[in-house]
Amino acid sequence: MYIGCELSLGMIKAAQEQIDWINCSATHIPIRPGSVDLVISIATLHHIPKHLVNAALRGGIHESLSPGGAYLWPPCGGL
Repeated sequence: MYIGCELSLGMIKAAQEQIDWINCSATHIPIRPGSVDLVISIATLHHIPKHLVNAALRGGIHESLSPGGAYLWPPCGGL
């Protein structure tokens, strides 16, 4: 199962992916803690205000990962 998390409703509407979408912020992902095996973040972190990056990484992403889960992101400038 794939779930997309996106803050912008416009981006969700424009997405061509046939997956379920959750309209949310990376700092608060409404998914049961420890229930995700893999988080892939594409062109995300550089859009988050610097003072909220730790909240996104620890609260949203890390909290949702299962034990042994992985977080992957392609390098992007801006941090």
